[in-house]
Amino acid sequence: MFEQWKQKIVTGSTLTASEVSQELISFEGSVTQQKGGEPADGEDIGSVTCVPVAEALTALEVAALNAEQRQAFDIVNRHMIMSEADEEVPQLLMQLVGEAGTGKSRVIQTITDAFKLVGLSKRLQKGAFTGIAACLIGGQTLHSLFGMNI
Repeated sequence: MFEQWKQKIVTGSTLTASEVSQELISFEGSVTQQKGGEPADGEDIGSVTCVPVAEALTALEVAALNAEQRQAFDIVNRHMIMSEADEEVPQLLMQLVGEAGTGKSRVIQTITDAFKLVGLSKRLQKGAFTGIAACLIGGQTLHSLFGMNI
């Protein structure tokens, strides 16, 4: 289940929230039905494979994006896939703008998680106009990012 989610994220396929929630319900139900409750620490619970939490969280975050947010994510995701495949692609410079509460930070966090998932965190630079905004996205102010003294 989680490998399918990961593949959908990496390829840019659509994953709906209902698909994710239904799979999680099925997954949880199969574990409790097999063992009659929660397994003890370290207990072998059969066919269930231990998967890093980041994979499931990223799938859930991508599914929660609205159409415009998903479009921004897809642009970065396609670029990441092409550059990971060693294709000659120019550097992607992208700016997300919008009023407060439009989901800019959510998109940036989802992009950050996708980069972490494929081990490319060091290739992603995040910047914002203010220190508070930079802190919220785990980035730097633009002045600091570009080495500009004020």
